[in-house]
Amino acid sequence: MSYLEHYLAIRIVQKRADINSEEIFINQISELDRGITHVVVEMIKESKLEELRKNINNISVNMMILSKKTFGRFNVEKKILFENVDPLKNVIQSIRKSYSDNFSQRELTILPDFGTAEVTANGYGSQYNFKVTTLFMVILLTFNKEKKQSVRMIHEKTGIKENQIEFFLKKMVKGCKLFKVENEYYYPNEMYYSKSLKIDLTKLYTIGISKSEKNNLDVRIIAERNTIIEAIVVRVMKSHKKLSHEDLIQETIKQSTGRFETKSSTIKRRIEDLIQREFLRRDEEDRKIYHYVA
Repeated sequence: MSYLEHYLAIRIVQKRADINSEEIFINQISELDRGITHVVVEMIKESKLEELRKNINNISVNMMILSKKTFGRFNVEKKILFENVDPLKNVIQSIRKSYSDNFSQRELTILPDFGTAEVTANGYGSQYNFKVTTLFMVILLTFNKEKKQSVRMIHEKTGIKENQIEFFLKKMVKGCKLFKVENEYYYPNEMYYSKSLKIDLTKLYTIGISKSEKNNLDVRIIAERNTIIEAIVVRVMKSHKKLSHEDLIQETIKQSTGRFETKSSTIKRRIEDLIQREFLRRDEEDRKIYHYVA
């Protein structure tokens, strides 16, 4: 599973992707890596299919039902300890029972870092409604019982990774002043004030591709493409045993078409590397002819 797949899956499930402009969206991501385009198409299709709506103890739940085949790779539920966080335990149990009653042959898995939630907070002078991801809703709810908590304490209760908890809380301290921190203990900022009673906090920590992350992503994509190009070159040479430089270039471009655009200069560099690693060798009389080395 690539970072790009995970990022796009969250965009689709949370409706950040412009579903009405699917063709434009798919074309844009295919410029980065055409190999995942079919995966994204399936994700978009599934995001429209089946939903489960329930009201449990005055908590409205709207769940998007996705197939394990397409979204199973993103399973993180086993790391989240819902039963330790009120009122999530009863909500999750009720949802599972309702789902199993209707679909006895299916198993329901929760993806808390994909969904969003609206949390009503009464401890700030006014009653605020905060929109957060489901994962970070779990973090916020732990403060109902203990007003001061360290990252380690929240991790032990929820199973959420410490770096994720710290990332969220730091954004709440520096970004919107919703929390304060003292000696590694975080607690709600009772002096918090906002003119708006409905606040979308996801904008503070939206999962996106930063410049450094994009650079790392580009490096990974280039490395993956180089591996694919080398595999094509070796396969072609193994089949033909002997080919001219131009024929090998054209055949490699032909076989990579539909996955990504391949430049002759890139293929040439991969050929040179394969020669150094003794997968190929040049003809002794004509250096523009290559031989496959068994």
